[in-house]
Amino acid sequence: MRNHSEFEPNYIEAERFVLGMLLAGKRCAENILGKLTSDDFHHSLNAEVFDTACALFHENIPISVETVNDRMAQMHGGSAFNRKYVSWLAEQALEEVFAEYCCHLVLYYSAERDEDFVDERGSVYDENFLPFD
Repeated sequence: MRNHSEFEPNYIEAERFVLGMLLAGKRCAENILGKLTSDDFHHSLNAEVFDTACALFHENIPISVETVNDRMAQMHGGSAFNRKYVSWLAEQALEEVFAEYCCHLVLYYSAERDEDFVDERGSVYDENFLPFD
């Protein structure tokens, strides 16, 4: 079994890229939201941002820094740190072509954390998709 701390930097970075794509208004939201759940996120604030974006999407409200910050403020008092963090996440967006890859990374590290390669939707995660061991 591998030490999970060796994955953390890449894991958190993949989470940030996925959230950045959502917050930057990338058209890949439906694809990302259909592949991941908040349980796939290691960092609790990242999971909270994801849940907020997911709720907005299902309410047909555009996902943006402003809408996510406003919703988080309504729900939790939206501290200045959260607002800055959400704004910073949007700056982490990659090109849409990387959305699928970043989703796979988040799922991979989630499975590593959970010590199996079966996601909650019952499908076996394809670790061969990744370009490393």
